[in-house]
Parts: sequence; C-alpha cells; structure tokens
Amino acid sequence: MPISRRSLLATSLILCSAIGLAACNPKNLKASKTGKQLTLATPTDPKTFNYANSQSFPNVFLFTYEGLTKENGVTGAVDPALAESWTISKDRKTVRFILRPNLKWSDGQPLTADDVVFTYQQIVFNPEVPIEAKENLKIGTKGDFPSVKKIDDRTVEFQLPEPFSPFLNATATPGGVAIMPKHALEKTLKTKGKDGNLAFISTWGTNSKPQGALSSMAPLLD
Repeated sequence: MPISRRSLLATSLILCSAIGLAACNPKNLKASKTGKQLTLATPTDPKTFNYANSQSFPNVFLFTYEGLTKENGVTGAVDPALAESWTISKDRKTVRFILRPNLKWSDGQPLTADDVVFTYQQIVFNPEVPIEAKENLKIGTKGDFPSVKKIDDRTVEFQLPEPFSPFLNATATPGGVAIMPKHALEKTLKTKGKDGNLAFISTWGTNSKPQGALSSMAPLLD
C-alpha cells in the first residue's frame, strides 16, 4: 500500500522531533531505500504526539492524523478522508459513514470501524479526557453527544439527538475529531498515573521512541 504524503510528513516529523531538531539537518539524514523522504523544520519542538492534547502549539497533528472527513483548505467544503462516503437520513438525525477499503495504521494493523467507535466513545466523549474537539459535538440545549455504533468493519453509524448541521465539520480534520488506534491506546484509558489522571493523557509524549509506540500512530491511505 502506498504511503500518503501526509504519512510521509508524519514519519519525518516524528523522527525529527524525537531526536531533536539539531539532528534534522538534511546533511545528517540518509535517503531511504525508496528515495522518499521529506524533512521539515518547526520553530520549536512539539510538546506531544497525542492528539488529545491538540491545544498544544506547535504540533504535528496536521501531518499525523486523519478524521473521517477533512476540510478543503481552498473551498471550505467537507471532503472524504478515512471515510470514502456518507449518507444522511431524511430526518437528518442518522449519519452513516463508509470507510475506505484496506485502511491500515502505520504499524500494519487494520484501521476499522472499531477504531472510529473507540475514538468517539472512549476518548472524545470521555469526561476525563480534555480534548477540545468534544465541544463541537455537544448538541442542543442539553449538550448531548451523538451515539455511535459499528455496523460492520467499514461502516459506522451516528445517531444525533436532533438535526445538527455542523456535524460533518466536527468529523473533519484538522479542527475536528481525528481517529486514533484502539489497539495501541485502549489500555491507557483503563489505568491511571500517579497524578490521578488517565495514563492516556501522558501517552505519546516527546520522550516516546519512534520505533515503539509511535509506530502505530499514523493512518496510511492509498
């Protein structure tokens, strides 16, 4: 499966940030066997690789994560991303997404509807995770979240408490919800650190090894 430009950017940024910007001098980097390598510089080191801490700046999240949809930077329209298509019911309260076929994480694990449900239910809707994107999904005067369920490996369905026109934008990166890998992060949402916070909050800090946990971070797109 070819790696998308965004995934190439993600890999370069992860490696550069992990070993320090000083080591990212192009003279110090060797070309990969495929000849595909892109080196970028940032004003300062990123503070985290965890999208739940996306309020930090500078960050690499534009290059390392994808949502179900993405915002077109030219037209402002919502375009397909991890989802190749979606349908909206006549009453505008049911939205069903179909994922692209053969999606994988950068460690080779399949990216499925389970990752989508996990991201929304256990991360975004979790009151113990201070992710900014959750504010965009509070619907109505009560601020209710939509429900989400897996239909099959490539299909996810959201039920909204009432019609909510900004919903598609809330699923779009870079400002909306980015999908995160269940197989790599589920355990971190079941344990807490010495500070009393979920282990997830401190997961994927800048001290993480690129060849370890971070290798599962970026989705690969055809």
